[in-house]
Amino acid sequence: MTTRSMSIRKIDNFIIPEQMQVLANGTGMSIGTISNIITTLTVERHVLEMYRATYEEIVNETISVFDAVDNDYDVYNEYIKTRAFNLFYDKNTKTLYSTAPSTITFKFLKHLSKNSKATVSKINGIEFSFTDVAELLESTKLIRFNSDDDHVNKKTFGGDNVVENNEAGDALLNDTTSQLIGVLRVGTKDYTISLSKPGTLVAYTNIDKKTDDRPQPMLEFTIRALDELNIN
Repeated sequence: MTTRSMSIRKIDNFIIPEQMQVLANGTGMSIGTISNIITTLTVERHVLEMYRATYEEIVNETISVFDAVDNDYDVYNEYIKTRAFNLFYDKNTKTLYSTAPSTITFKFLKHLSKNSKATVSKINGIEFSFTDVAELLESTKLIRFNSDDDHVNKKTFGGDNVVENNEAGDALLNDTTSQLIGVLRVGTKDYTISLSKPGTLVAYTNIDKKTDDRPQPMLEFTIRALDELNIN
């Protein structure tokens, strides 16, 4: 199944050796790896460097594992899960694209930036206005925003052209919006997408399948969608 989400960050410098272990906070135990694929990928006007990465996270969850030697099940309260993902960096726009979830991308980049073998500096979310995004969408379907109401941290409103609701519209104008779902035209087709801060784009509509000629359809879609939204 084609991946339908992409994490996006702005990074001033992203220079990685051919292959390296990523140490926790730069000096601790290994929490992953990153390798530089010595080739580039071109999407429209964007030329991207490609990297393969892994990240090991501790999952606090009780599981049972069969021990063939003892012919019995052992119970563990936590385990290590390794995630493999791809990174793509555009030097011209200083934009990094990650196929990992936003939380994993954030943790991985935080540790990577503290490793002396890598040069990774000034990591930020992408800058954009939800008000401008809403105006470029064919229609809006959902808005999630922060709230200072008693006992409420966030609110979510859904419906056709939901931003026409007064409270939802105020959230756009007051810059308290954290996520917007709507319909965006990319090329000649309409896609339902989600855009959230600090930078995650999700495609709910089917995108093109992976082929030998087009190995990264979600990356292509993300770049074209951001171009349509004047974010790149």
